[in-house]
Amino acid sequence: MGKKKGGLMGTDYGAMFFGVLGPIVIIGCSLVMPMRFAKPNMEISWPNRWYYILQATDMGTSPSAKYKFLKLEICMRFDQAQQTFGNPAGMLMGKFMTDGPLASITSLAPICDVKAACREHMATRCIWYEYLYFDGMCFFGANMMAFAQNALTIIIIVILRKREYRWYAMMISISACGMSLGGLCYWIMDSHYYLKDMQTQTVWPYAPFNGSGSKVVLGGIFLEMLAVGCNFLSSRPESENKDPMAGFAGGPMPMGGMPPPS
Repeated sequence: MGKKKGGLMGTDYGAMFFGVLGPIVIIGCSLVMPMRFAKPNMEISWPNRWYYILQATDMGTSPSAKYKFLKLEICMRFDQAQQTFGNPAGMLMGKFMTDGPLASITSLAPICDVKAACREHMATRCIWYEYLYFDGMCFFGANMMAFAQNALTIIIIVILRKREYRWYAMMISISACGMSLGGLCYWIMDSHYYLKDMQTQTVWPYAPFNGSGSKVVLGGIFLEMLAVGCNFLSSRPESENKDPMAGFAGGPMPMGGMPPPS
């Protein structure tokens, strides 16, 4: 159980240390490290693509494509294209540009707005970028809540100091670990559906959950699990933490065994 120091045991120190360190590791690495990685595809000029919690890399592999701004940009472009080519006059103009005498010219130009399928794809991306930004906020909010809960366990351990309250600290640390794990699973699930949806409409390479940040995030969750284990050991009754030999009236058994009865 560890040696008691001022009423605290080694498992108490472990619960406080691992409980606070876990969310800090998760939040810190999620800000600077990618979670998903897609290999390049030179046939479509697709470079290495890293996906972070709140952003992705651009064509220059710089993590500058934030989902919040991508949503505003794509939604604005879709609105403009829909207002221009989504009405009967615009559809007639688009038909003339794609199937009329100018088809041989417009087919070579990167014109997306006149094509209904392309506008539909922009609308889908507009919705998904909003989802991804919301997922990222939920992820960081869940881990901040986990940090606050683990900080509460420090108050219970250090200030209250009653052994019977360690059970409450264990339950709070379980809740904190569940918050971190749930936020991560939610982001993984939604980003997976996003990539699969993009693949149904375009040639969009899939990015598995194998970025450098994925390992660190899982390590942070493991630290929170260690905090749960330490709180469990601390919550056990004091009678279970004593030396097994302390139950004898005369103290530990002497060398050579007990003397024969007289």
